[in-house]
Amino acid sequence: MQGLLRRLFGIPERTSQTHLLFVDGENSPPPPDLLVDAVTSHANSELDLSLAYGKWWPNANNTKEFREAGMECIQADEGSNNADIMLSLRAQKEVSERAMLGQGGVAYVAFGTDKGFSHLLKAIKTTKGWKSVYVTSFEDPPSILVRSASEVLYVHKSPPPKKAPPAKKPVKSPPPKKSRGPKQETEPNALDWSELDTSNKDDLEKLLISLIGEGSVNVAALGNRIIAYQKNNGLQDTGSKALLKEFGLTGSLNQVITREFSEKISAEATSFRTSPTTGKNVPTSFEYSVKRTEDILTAQSLATKTKHLEVNQLPTRPDSLPIDVDQVKFINAIVALLSGDDEISVMVIGNRIRKMQEVNGWEELGTRSFLQHHGFSRNFGLLNALKLCFGNQIEIEGNINAQRIQFAGKKNEQSLEEE
Repeated sequence: MQGLLRRLFGIPERTSQTHLLFVDGENSPPPPDLLVDAVTSHANSELDLSLAYGKWWPNANNTKEFREAGMECIQADEGSNNADIMLSLRAQKEVSERAMLGQGGVAYVAFGTDKGFSHLLKAIKTTKGWKSVYVTSFEDPPSILVRSASEVLYVHKSPPPKKAPPAKKPVKSPPPKKSRGPKQETEPNALDWSELDTSNKDDLEKLLISLIGEGSVNVAALGNRIIAYQKNNGLQDTGSKALLKEFGLTGSLNQVITREFSEKISAEATSFRTSPTTGKNVPTSFEYSVKRTEDILTAQSLATKTKHLEVNQLPTRPDSLPIDVDQVKFINAIVALLSGDDEISVMVIGNRIRKMQEVNGWEELGTRSFLQHHGFSRNFGLLNALKLCFGNQIEIEGNINAQRIQFAGKKNEQSLEEE
């Protein structure tokens, strides 16, 4: 019926979601470059409209920052709160007109803590097919603004400190060091496409490492480097999803990096959104850097620090282990959380699981979702899973409220040393 009415009255069919950004340039918004990075990452899309309002001084430095971030600067009339009023009227007009045409989408409104914007956030939130996202750098904003918006997107006022450049380059012919910028579109000296084997994930890892180069790079900049690389190599399909598809991988670029290549590539969260179900902060934007050679060797050396890590000494798969569980993958996931510890409490492992999930942007935190991810039932229990997968390679000590795990191989070594 709706389709018939749209054709009858000449209203276009529904299109893909629209993403709009409105910035109060006078009310302590997040830094323009970090703001755009966080919003485009959250939207997983380019912005259809990006406007910043203020009573700008001619050739002011702040207008240059907004313009360089891709925003159109709108000059507000003289008078108190005129920038706020003009922003609110334009935002409501854009959302209402697009909603009338059957379009849905997300309107991002970036400002500090001005409670006057609560009406705008609520009006957009209650428009059919639309969400309002309050974008701010204040980690404890007024509750009325949080309640009025569909969700809140936190953006750090400054990027996390960069790590020191690697002492040794992880790939041959490393690129020269480049300064980080919000609109970086050039690529470092990447591997030639003809040299890569798309059936080998290791080649994708090498390519990403060469594209990241030295220092750190944000999501948007890495995406631009990928597109530039694809165009330079004559590939028709461009973008990170097209690249992953070539290698037979699915999911977002961040998911693939954290799932497949976390041993050599570091991902640090730079902005967060509030989950409407749990109320907790969930990472939405990341910066990537190549791990130092020493860090990689440390992670690899975990395989020789304890006997249970050696592949030829992995416990036999028990018959009672659920068929969907990949025993080796589960053991490796746990080992990655141990950081070389030979003895650890079950509670600490649980805490490290949650921290890993927060960094990697899991929608649900906790051991239940971790177990489900590895093929166990949600109520299987972390301790039961450890006992079943590790077998006699671990020993459990302590009472039910303070259980500790010790690797049997290490305990035997200690006993011999004591004798």
